[in-house]
Amino acid sequence: YDVDKLSAFFDVIQQDPVVSQVKLIAEPWDIGEGGYQVGNFPVLWTEWNGKYRDSVRQYWRGDPKMLGQMATRLTGSSDLYAHSGRSPHASINFVTCHDGFTLRDLVSYNEKHN
Repeated sequence: YDVDKLSAFFDVIQQDPVVSQVKLIAEPWDIGEGGYQVGNFPVLWTEWNGKYRDSVRQYWRGDPKMLGQMATRLTGSSDLYAHSGRSPHASINFVTCHDGFTLRDLVSYNEKHN
């Protein structure tokens, strides 16, 4: 499973004179194996970067050897975006959002309890 960057959907958006000029945001999650596709959307798209959230949480909780991971995430996650020529602003860095842990729970628990 992979994001088809050459699909007709992405072509139409790139060619549209209005839509191609707005900020396009992708949620790179889908159901099933291979459903997490962060870093695989076309150049015009930005993406919610769950790896940033996970790295911040692990660093905050004191997990070992997280300094390098934090540096990568804070400088734009080049491991996810540079291969396709995308710049650091392709990453939407977030720590918590509407469909995850609250900030307090994020740094307090190892797993969901509900």
